[in-house]
Amino acid sequence: MNVRIVAADALAAPDLARWSELQRAKALYRSPFFRPEFALAVARVRDVRVAVVEDAGSVAGFFAFEAGRLGHGRPAGRPFSDYHGPVLDDDAAIDARALVRASGLATWSFDHLPAGIASFAPHVWDQGASPLLDLAEGFDLQAAGGRAPSDVRGAQRKARKLAREIGPLRFVAQSDDPALLAQTIAWKRQQYAATGVTDVLADAGGRELLGHVHAARAIEFAGVLSVLYAGDEVAALHLGLRADGVLHSWFPAYNSDLHRYSPGLVLLLELAAAAPELGIRELDFGKGEARYKQALATGTVPLHEGCVGARPLSAVPIRLGASARRAVRAAGVHRAARRALRR
Repeated sequence: MNVRIVAADALAAPDLARWSELQRAKALYRSPFFRPEFALAVARVRDVRVAVVEDAGSVAGFFAFEAGRLGHGRPAGRPFSDYHGPVLDDDAAIDARALVRASGLATWSFDHLPAGIASFAPHVWDQGASPLLDLAEGFDLQAAGGRAPSDVRGAQRKARKLAREIGPLRFVAQSDDPALLAQTIAWKRQQYAATGVTDVLADAGGRELLGHVHAARAIEFAGVLSVLYAGDEVAALHLGLRADGVLHSWFPAYNSDLHRYSPGLVLLLELAAAAPELGIRELDFGKGEARYKQALATGTVPLHEGCVGARPLSAVPIRLGASARRAVRAAGVHRAARRALRR
């Protein structure tokens, strides 16, 4: 295995074409976050490097990362990257520890690595899942209601009520309006403040990244900003990333003045219903246990969390820190603290 390190925005056209070829060849990498365009968008606001892996004389993979203090690496775009990891040829013989070492890193931490990348399995310490809605055969609202009647049928009733009391509903699958993107960001930040969740959009670079993704319009990779109107009022917004037929739910937001109508869920139902016309085969909700994700999901993508050390003991301090954080979460301390802050 030979590795050369290149700044993401300096990758040559043949490398980008090969990356695209590898990404599209394997279902494991179907997420838009594995597209080279996402790494390039992040590179416009951060220093992103790419390890180009050569095996048996040909390019066998790409590994995008950011290097932090003391050589501790993280995925490109974290915490905005809902999937990450190397994009590799099936026939490549890659050792995870050797890859991290060749990238000039002491460690590389991950929390959204798809299960199935065998060389990283020894470095996994926790698991999760990303719920998804299979839309290959279209969206059957009755079947969805059968899985979660209180959620889906409740959302249908609220949609009718929203139309009666506020105005007729109108769904726009994709909007280019930058003012609506700004509204999405503002509503999302209000939600973070209200719930005590870390505001990842407080950073100007993060907000700029959303703008770059929103502006992307290629067939292979695009930002998709969907809008639900009630009369002339914007009820909900949803910024997603699309690669071929997969749409990843990235930043959903809604008008808090209309929260009693569940406009965010109503928008997702509209988006799912429009999927055949939009060429969407799968809607990935992203890692998490939010109730609406569980209500609509027809399956999940297993995800891994862990850390690869360049040396056998390099990742031990990071693992101990992660174990302590999991213990705090399990004890409910973080939830109690957020409730106290809201009060």
